[in-house]
Order: sequence, then C-alpha cells, then structure tokens
Amino acid sequence: MAGEPRESASGIASASVHAESCWLATLNPSAWLTRNLSNSIALCTTHLAARSEFLQKLHREGAQMVMRVALSPLAMEDFSLSPQTTGALGKLGITVEFDFADPD
Repeated sequence: MAGEPRESASGIASASVHAESCWLATLNPSAWLTRNLSNSIALCTTHLAARSEFLQKLHREGAQMVMRVALSPLAMEDFSLSPQTTGALGKLGITVEFDFADPD
C-alpha cells in the first residue's frame, strides 16, 4: 500500500516506501447478469459504496481514486450514467474518466 515500507528484492538496499499503488479491474458487462454498461457501472458503484469507510480512509491519506471507462464510440448510442450513480461516485471521491477506443 502507498506509504508503507517495502523491502528490496536483494535485501542489500535500504528499505523504501511505495510511492503509489494501483488497482485495476475489468468490467465486462457481457459476463454479468446485466449486459448494459450503464447498469454495470451502477452495480460496481454499489459494491464500492459498501466499502465507503475504507475508501474514505484512503482518500484522507491522500489517495486519488479514478474509475476509467474505455468505450467504443459505437457503445455511446445508449450509454448514460444516472444522477444517483454519479452522485454516489462523487460522495466516494471517485473521479470518472472516459477513454474512447477507435472502432477500427
């Protein structure tokens, strides 16, 4: 975890601290009960909200939390985020970023 001591692989160098850490997960709506990306993000937000105490602790310690969503422009036709989802992400301190993939 960021800021915690880590040992060198060789054991020769002095211990340092992790400058940052990153968690990465893929949301694949086709593998979920819902096949809709908007609903999948809402469901993910619900799961994150259940861990709000932990996320708030990370935020107090200086963590920056980002949900990065990669989309094909073709998927944008019916994609939207509800005010409830965006509000919940805001309360959790999670910024949402979108990457638009080239359909080629």
